[in-house]
Amino acid sequence: MEIATIALILATMIASKAAPQNNGCSSVMMTLSPCLDFIGSKALEPGFSCCTTLAGIVQTDPRCLCMVLDGSAASFGIAINHTRALELPGICKVQAPPISQCTGL
Repeated sequence: MEIATIALILATMIASKAAPQNNGCSSVMMTLSPCLDFIGSKALEPGFSCCTTLAGIVQTDPRCLCMVLDGSAASFGIAINHTRALELPGICKVQAPPISQCTGL
């Protein structure tokens, strides 16, 4: 099932690679694949690899996380539960910038 999800994401990303709203976040969105079951409401809690990935993205490219939270992830064909996405940094104990700073990133 997980391989099918990743394949679907890859196909969607390739199809939408030229979309201007992606802002170079395609590869970052792909690295979030360990979190998809949680933010897509299929898992009760995120796994260790999700939290590790999230921590890395917060350090390297937090603006791409804003895409997940502002609904732009839909351009990748990813349906997320915004409540769960907002809970993820707290559950993973990752210090993420406040969502109010997304427009400035």
